[in-house]
Amino acid sequence: MKKNILIIDGHPRNKSFSDSWASSYHQGAARNFNVTRISLRDLKFNPNLENGYKIVMPLEKDLIQAQEQMMSADHIVIITPIWWAGPPALLKGFFDRVMLPGFAFKYRPNSIYWDKLFQGKSGHLVVTSDGPSWWTQWLRGDSAVKMIKLGVLDFIGVKPVKVTRYGDMKSTSNDKIIKYLKAAYVMGEKGF
Repeated sequence: MKKNILIIDGHPRNKSFSDSWASSYHQGAARNFNVTRISLRDLKFNPNLENGYKIVMPLEKDLIQAQEQMMSADHIVIITPIWWAGPPALLKGFFDRVMLPGFAFKYRPNSIYWDKLFQGKSGHLVVTSDGPSWWTQWLRGDSAVKMIKLGVLDFIGVKPVKVTRYGDMKSTSNDKIIKYLKAAYVMGEKGF
């Protein structure tokens, strides 16, 4: 039985490197796995969790479907640019809205601990930046990766999580982009 891969493209704009990378990965993965792709820019939802978790905010149809796709995934791939040391607001809003208590995690009564409801799933985080990868990773504290890998994926039980970084995107040549996209295809074929 084929395993299920879910690709989440967190870039707000189509025809971006993230979009192209997700397409190449998808094509490679489709050779050996069941693959679903979510492009957040195509979903219709309010990314603002207006009342926090104090008042239940009904999920839009697209978010209900995204939750179903996340539950059936064995491996979750997230690709996102790094903007202002974090992901775009669209991806952060998606996390806020779908990673709800009772769905992705469950607090234990009278305890500081919680149950991680996505245990058994693995992940792959792909981040892009205009600056060099070493700059965002070593001199700026790797904040976007830490936020997504530790603050979201580890918190809900997704392990292990591989991280792939693409830096200097503003000045990367077309030849190098083509090389990156070919590598994405091969990563997809291998899966996890």
